[in-house]
Amino acid sequence: RIFVTLDENQVMAQAAASQERFAKGHPLSVFDGVPLAFKDMMAIAGHPSSEGSSILHPVADKDDTIVARFRSRGAVILGTTVMTEFGVTPLGWSAHWQGPRNAHSPSRFAGGSSSGSAVAVALGIVPVAIGVDGGGSIRIPAALEGVVGLAPTFGRVPSKIKDCVTSQMMKVGPLAATIR
Repeated sequence: RIFVTLDENQVMAQAAASQERFAKGHPLSVFDGVPLAFKDMMAIAGHPSSEGSSILHPVADKDDTIVARFRSRGAVILGTTVMTEFGVTPLGWSAHWQGPRNAHSPSRFAGGSSSGSAVAVALGIVPVAIGVDGGGSIRIPAALEGVVGLAPTFGRVPSKIKDCVTSQMMKVGPLAATIR
């Protein structure tokens, strides 16, 4: 399993709106129509966020800052990706969600807690996914999945990750197939 939340109706509506903008010659940005996935720590309006846990499932009433910025530029927001429970293991496996598996060798771990995001990119489901890194959670799965991951300087990418003790260590960053 790669996605925790994915609302097909919302995805199709976003894609149709993007297609209409392109048909009129007015795309919002280079991200218009580009499908994106977000680690299950990011709030997406109307989607539950579990942080990989079986005990948390609050539904977000608004988008996280980075989700809102991509949405305002026309990106197609697919949903949230599987992560390890509360991001506390570098293996990348969620016992609760039973996944994700390594994209290149399903008998192996995907690595890091942004594993679902990295696997979505490695399988070509999305060209870019957003992860969160506090100790290798973007960098480890990027290395194991053969994709590019960037953990920028803390605070460089604005986010309103849930208030928790470790939120001051979290860096929001992209995972992509290439640097181009």
